[in-house]
Amino acid sequence: MLAGVPTDIHAALTLVLGWLLVFRTNTSYGRWWEARTLWGSLINTMRNLSLKIVYLIEVPKDDLHRLQKILSAFAPVLKDHLRDGALLDDVEVLGDIKLVPRHVPSFLVSTSR
Repeated sequence: MLAGVPTDIHAALTLVLGWLLVFRTNTSYGRWWEARTLWGSLINTMRNLSLKIVYLIEVPKDDLHRLQKILSAFAPVLKDHLRDGALLDDVEVLGDIKLVPRHVPSFLVSTSR
């Protein structure tokens, strides 16, 4: 079938395919590393915000506990929203809400006020 094709073409195609695979692998690893860095930054920011609220603001214990639950629920809700859509059923701190928002993480943040 390929008996009439010179071997130099096979070597060139192998080299091109190898470079393509290396490029795609490096690109996907770079995207994964950037996402990991951004996710770690989000978690650290939420943790620091929670600590600042606890130590710098005088709020009733019930409100403080509710706010900490909302902050701790934000990251998993954002993850679900980015993957296949988040539901308010996953956040028990909000209670029964009849409205179904389009962007659950934004709704979660806006209800914490």
